[in-house]
Amino acid sequence: MAILTLLMFVVCLLLVCQFRNPQNINLATDAVIVQMPTMARIVHNDGTLNLFNQIPSITVDNELECAICLDQISAGTLAKRMPSCEHIYHEHCIINWFRVGHNTCPICRQQIIEMPMIQPQNGP
Repeated sequence: MAILTLLMFVVCLLLVCQFRNPQNINLATDAVIVQMPTMARIVHNDGTLNLFNQIPSITVDNELECAICLDQISAGTLAKRMPSCEHIYHEHCIINWFRVGHNTCPICRQQIIEMPMIQPQNGP
């Protein structure tokens, strides 16, 4: 019985090895990246900080509540104002919001910045 089990294990292992092609294990190709949601493409291309830097920083005049962390944004603190809707968040909160894949305002869900589509490049 043990020999039969071992033989079946070896046959299954050979079948798995036959269909596994390590050359197909690559980083994301351009075709896959094009199919990703916009924010995933930004993070994949390490453009989170690039997007973050396009959003204007302001000095808060009156105390506000950050809708992401629900903590107060104190008067005199630097914060980020969304260009499309003018909602305001802590700088560290909104960059983390982007890093988890969002490209919309946490309050109104308006798209933060229009991102150009990435066109796939022909392979070598």
